Amino acid sequence: MLVLEILGVCALAIAIFAALKAFHAHCQDKFGYSFLSTGAFLATACSLAFLLGGHAWRESALKSHGDALNGLVIMIIGGLIVATLVRLNFVRTNAVYGAGGTVLQLSLFATLAYVGFFILIAALALAFVGVLFGGAAGGEVDQAAANDEAATNDELARYDAAGAGWQPVSLHCSTWSCSEGVCHCDDRWG
Repeated sequence: MLVLEILGVCALAIAIFAALKAFHAHCQDKFGYSFLSTGAFLATACSLAFLLGGHAWRESALKSHGDALNGLVIMIIGGLIVATLVRLNFVRTNAVYGAGGTVLQLSLFATLAYVGFFILIAALALAFVGVLFGGAAGGEVDQAAANDEAATNDELARYDAAGAGWQPVSLHCSTWSCSEGVCHCDDRWG
């Protein structure tokens, strides 16, 4: 039974994705406008952030007997972003598509932005843990790779103190020594 439920959820997700893709193509053909664009997603995400942030600010101010007006102003900014997006949808399409597309756009993008925010926080936390406890991601230098890279590089640069600046120098070296990410030629030949 669990397998059937999983298959049903997968089939539903594929059907929803196909319907969204067909709606997107239809609106592009009929109006030359896309409800499901990156700009619309970013506008929806910003408005959601303003609305939720303003609400949290207002609630915090009410609990501490502070000024709740700041939170209201932030929520109004979020509402203005949504109103601008809705107006754009109706101007670029007709009333029927504008209404349906706006409902679809705002419900889908608000959900994705809300869930995506928590996924972003989790990814940043994992990246932070990886930098703290990871090997190469933490900034360690692979000395063998540095030696190989330096040994294959025939054109190096040196600084000419006489005023010519950095000048390429051709070095043919049989032995390289590297320490702390800086490689030097031990002997020159050729």
